[in-house]
Amino acid sequence: TPPDDPMWMAHLHVLKDLLYHHVEEEENELFQILREEKDETELSALQKEFLDYFRQAEPKSKKQVAAGDISKPEDRIPKSRS
Repeated sequence: TPPDDPMWMAHLHVLKDLLYHHVEEEENELFQILREEKDETELSALQKEFLDYFRQAEPKSKKQVAAGDISKPEDRIPKSRS
């Protein structure tokens, strides 16, 4: 949805709500399962892998934002077909 679309703010609020729900679910359910099933060594390895991935991805995403590449149609999430 382009920012000048009247539904843009509504879509942004829905996205925010979905993101908050996702984060709460991860923190309250999924991470608890990991803590119960993995020992400290395994958790540390997972954390390192996660951080390494984001350290590699971050420069690319910052370049895309700076260049305005994130607004290209192929970089957008496809609209649902309802």
